[in-house]
Amino acid sequence: MYFRKTDRSGHRLSKLSISLGSKNPSKINGTKKALLRIFGKNLFSLRAFSPSSGIPSQPFGRKTISGAINRAKNSYKKAKNADFGIGLESGLFSLAGRHCDILFCAVYDGQHITIGNSMGFEVPHGIVEEIKVEKSELGHVVSRMAGVKGIGKKGGAIHYLSGGLLSREQMIEQAVLCAFIPRIHRALH
Repeated sequence: MYFRKTDRSGHRLSKLSISLGSKNPSKINGTKKALLRIFGKNLFSLRAFSPSSGIPSQPFGRKTISGAINRAKNSYKKAKNADFGIGLESGLFSLAGRHCDILFCAVYDGQHITIGNSMGFEVPHGIVEEIKVEKSELGHVVSRMAGVKGIGKKGGAIHYLSGGLLSREQMIEQAVLCAFIPRIHRALH
């Protein structure tokens, strides 16, 4: 993996500085879990910002990926001297006549962007219709259904819809890990 702040032998001179384009607790925790697996303990510092994604609050399809990229670039710029900016965005994708929620992560180093995504899960048709009619977000609709305020900052819609089997943090961790894959094996990319 390439790092800017190294000595002549390629050893890091300081902790990695990583900026995250969200102050959402579940996004921070999921990202930290992934970064610990990639870099190890005490080898990075993570700062959270709230940059604009430049897309609708409930994206559909490719706008989701654009939102993740915008957040990565904007958090990188806000941090000043960051090694990486990370952007996360969840959105609904139409697959085989159904809608799946998939979370995307973009990692930006000032020159290159790498992308990864999480597992996806099917969102019930009635919820998707409610999102479209009300111009609402998945988290808001499921929060109302579940009677849990701010579900997106907790286990997420996936936690409620899976009966507690899966969480938003797991989706985030997966997406961040996947976005770093091209950086781990740079020669192949």
